[in-house]
Amino acid sequence: MADKGFREAGRRLKAAMISYQMGYKGVDSTLRKVPEDPGDSWTEMAEHILRGMAAAATESMLGSPHKGPDSIQ
Repeated sequence: MADKGFREAGRRLKAAMISYQMGYKGVDSTLRKVPEDPGDSWTEMAEHILRGMAAAATESMLGSPHKGPDSIQ
């Protein structure tokens, strides 16, 4: 069973993509029409995006792993 948080993120992602494709300015009306379970592919896509965002944020805060001094002074 998919994680409930990622399922909701998938639902919101699906609504956003439908709204964008239809040329709507907002997502709210579309979100009300998207079922609670958007499907495994949307859930997996949302999980992949959110984990990637978290990894990028962590790397941004901590910096890339440093392999040693660039120069010794």
